Amino acid sequence: MHGNVNEICARLLDSFEPQQRISLLIWTAEDVHDCTSDMNLTDDEAEAVLAEIAECSSHSRYGVGKDTVWSLAKQVREDAARDR
Repeated sequence: MHGNVNEICARLLDSFEPQQRISLLIWTAEDVHDCTSDMNLTDDEAEAVLAEIAECSSHSRYGVGKDTVWSLAKQVREDAARDR
C-alpha cells in the first residue's frame, strides 16, 4: 500500500477485521533518504521510490531493505533521465 496515513488506514479497515492481528512495516520518505544518502535524492525521487516499494510483489517473501531501496532509487533516476 502507498498513500497518506488516512488513505492507508481506510484501506486497512476495508481489508481486515478491526480485531485481526497483523504486522505492518512502514517506509517513509525520510527512511528512503537515509538509505540513499550518498545519492542525494530529491523529495520527489524519494516519493517515487515509495511508490515502487508498494509495487514490489516479492516484499512479503524477501523483504525490502537498504539494497532494495538503493536499487529502486537508481531505477527511478534512470527512468527519469530516459524520459527527459
